[in-house]
Amino acid sequence: MRFQKDEVVAEALERLWEETAGMVRGDLISWERIEEAMQLPRDHSKVKNLVGKLKRRFERQRGITLWAEPTVGYRLCTTQEQLIVCSEKRSRRAGRQIRMGVGHMTAINDKELTRHQKIIRTARVDSQKRALREVRAARKRDALILRPTNNGRFIPPPGKASDGVK
Repeated sequence: MRFQKDEVVAEALERLWEETAGMVRGDLISWERIEEAMQLPRDHSKVKNLVGKLKRRFERQRGITLWAEPTVGYRLCTTQEQLIVCSEKRSRRAGRQIRMGVGHMTAINDKELTRHQKIIRTARVDSQKRALREVRAARKRDALILRPTNNGRFIPPPGKASDGVK
């Protein structure tokens, strides 16, 4: 079954899209502006639906990520923020989510589990720990890539040689 298009959200999205057409990276879309376009309070589910659609549309059509500014609204990320900060926050969150999942599984008392459930738990914990190691390794690689450069040349970490020069 397909969902029916909500005309109220569609109209509000078009209004908000037209209002934000002149905005550039770094600008802010306030909650007041969103509520005005929607004519509903910000905690209403239709407003959340509108914001989700707006975020997708900005990213797909303009290549700009919208980042939540708590209690203020949504900011159009600058290229630097979108390139570095957003991805860093997402990878940090991924690690946190994996650690929480491992914690949920290891918190279960062994006496409550059947033999089969213990096997499943062990397999899932091992899988999640491997995923966490991969996330951490990717963050370390990213940290090296994001290190400052000297006129476009990579500056190696302290104590490492680069191109045979110590």
